[in-house]
Amino acid sequence: MQVSTSHKTESQGLGLATERMRILVIEDDRDAADYLLKAIREAGHSADTAQDGLTGYGMAQEGQYDVLVVD
Repeated sequence: MQVSTSHKTESQGLGLATERMRILVIEDDRDAADYLLKAIREAGHSADTAQDGLTGYGMAQEGQYDVLVVD
């Protein structure tokens, strides 16, 4: 599945155009992962999460992520 990152979004409400990023968060602490996902989505980006390194590695190999956040 190919995902386009060409969506424009406003950064911090300042009217600054930025590219929307697709981010993978690999975090075993559910509360920390939820906090990060909320912040990422509020910033206008899309995010997925994996609760362990092996799952995250597989998702990173299959997906087209712009950024990986790894605990």
